Amino acid sequence: YTYPFTNSRENEKGSISVTKEDHEEKKPPAMMRCNTKETFAAVIPPDMVVLLVGNNEYSPGTGFPPLSHCGDDVTLLERLLTECCKVKKENIYKEINITADRFKETFIKIIGTLRQKESFLIAFSGHGARDGSLVFTDGSRITPHALKSLINSFSNDTILLLDACYSGNNEGPLEQWEDTSYRDNCLRIYASLAHSTAKEIEYENDYFYHIKGF
Repeated sequence: YTYPFTNSRENEKGSISVTKEDHEEKKPPAMMRCNTKETFAAVIPPDMVVLLVGNNEYSPGTGFPPLSHCGDDVTLLERLLTECCKVKKENIYKEINITADRFKETFIKIIGTLRQKESFLIAFSGHGARDGSLVFTDGSRITPHALKSLINSFSNDTILLLDACYSGNNEGPLEQWEDTSYRDNCLRIYASLAHSTAKEIEYENDYFYHIKGF
């Protein structure tokens, strides 16, 4: 337990223990610690460059409806990174409602200026296709293979955050390019707010039969 209850007492090691009476009486915590701006004041600024992408306005004919809050994701992440993680604001590139060509152009521009010890965080919020491709506002796409090629074209520590449907298929049963994998120092985080998993596929298939013995 991390909260000091009314009847809590410190043990000999100085940590908090909760008495039986606390459980029985179900008394609320007397104090809770909340992080504030002052808490993050001591954070050491990371040597990091960031690319934030949020696509809301998908064109008619792409087969993908407009989204509402992907641009808000960019705003929220920028604030989190600058205020809590102390990333320099000038190191954050924001792209809203862009095409795949624009993404690649900005991506290549950034990695061309990365210093040796700088890390690179890429966050994409928008639609995703079933094969794991990232879908852009004009319907253009970046396939998992193409994304891996971009990531593997430089060696800096990298964080890849994909908040898109089927994003987990970047490395799973639907990835067709088995000769390509992400380099070891690339942390991948896949998410999907629309479904319970980032793969959104049925488990009754050959891939899961072999790895899980279904």
